[in-house]
Amino acid sequence: ASAPRLPGAPKPPPPPRIDVRGPPPGGQGGGVAGGSVLAVTFDLDDTLWDCLPPLKRANVAHIEHMRERYPKVQIDGDSLRSEMMAMRELLSPEEGANLTILRRKTIERLAERAGYAPDEVAGSTMEVFMRERNNVDLFEGAVETLQQLRRRGLVVGAVTNGNADVARTPLKGLLDFSVLAGVLGHPKPHPASFLEAAKLSNARPDQIVHVGDDLTTDVGGAKAAGVRSVWFNPQGAPRPEEASHPDGEIA
Repeated sequence: ASAPRLPGAPKPPPPPRIDVRGPPPGGQGGGVAGGSVLAVTFDLDDTLWDCLPPLKRANVAHIEHMRERYPKVQIDGDSLRSEMMAMRELLSPEEGANLTILRRKTIERLAERAGYAPDEVAGSTMEVFMRERNNVDLFEGAVETLQQLRRRGLVVGAVTNGNADVARTPLKGLLDFSVLAGVLGHPKPHPASFLEAAKLSNARPDQIVHVGDDLTTDVGGAKAAGVRSVWFNPQGAPRPEEASHPDGEIA
């Protein structure tokens, strides 16, 4: 832990705002901290898009689907959350960390209680949920940034705690890979997903820059894996002194 700052002492300077794109092909230098950057990974939710609108739509849509198609399933948003929390206690830590498995098994349990075929109900309901979950609006400039990174010869991927399927989003074709930390059973800030990204990038962890909005899961998780980090901070929020210190910051 860092030493407490004395009253009246100047605040530590913010991390440098950097260009994470790295050098052009054949160029000198290497981006963050002056080292060679071979790959850039991005968090998805609240880094490349605002996650709240699609999640709200997905929750409403799949509950309405169950009510209309399977009326004996008595469910609303609050009770579904409670059921999911209860289901998590019954699953292994790895399955409980996988949001898709957790939701599907919860729906299967609700369907079975109501006398429906669990697979049928869960299959159709999860399709409705994921359709809306993947219906995202990318932040302005996201596509251009990813395209420019790829043109510069960098491997570009995603490392997320969410369950979005990038192949069903506007990111289709723009990423070399997507690591779903929940599928690995170890959500960020656990280093497993960052180390998996290093394997998929054919790069050492210190040759990767991870960009994300969360100082704990993204910045802290990257640091734990030996990956360099850039804090996506569009609001220009001050960094809490106790938070992990990123290698760079972008707005």
